[in-house]
Amino acid sequence: MRSISETIIDYYEGAYGYTIRMDIQMESWLTSLKEKIFELLRGDISSIDFSLMKDVRISGISSLELLKTDNLVFPCIRSIGIENSSISIRWLQDEEQLETLVGLIDGLLDSDKPGHQYLTNEEDGILVELAFRE
Repeated sequence: MRSISETIIDYYEGAYGYTIRMDIQMESWLTSLKEKIFELLRGDISSIDFSLMKDVRISGISSLELLKTDNLVFPCIRSIGIENSSISIRWLQDEEQLETLVGLIDGLLDSDKPGHQYLTNEEDGILVELAFRE
């Protein structure tokens, strides 16, 4: 059974291709993600490893890592290795895209309703959907 404080990150093949859905119920977790992105923007950390974040359960992949890059390549999110049927995902974003992510998170935090934002699109390699209280 799922705890209300648990964030679920699920990787699957959906209607628009491979998809990562981040299902977040707690405002504090979403705020923590926003703070981590600011740390990445400032250069305080080199990446965000979602598997190491508090109260996260990952399904369908072994790891998801967000990194800041100065030289964006496409697709910007892709599988970097399959070992023992375990998939690792690396997601590259430049400064402008990371700032856009912060704005999308703010949109969810500022709303008093459940909602979701698409953080990538299917052309990026893997669609990332951030769902809040849905």
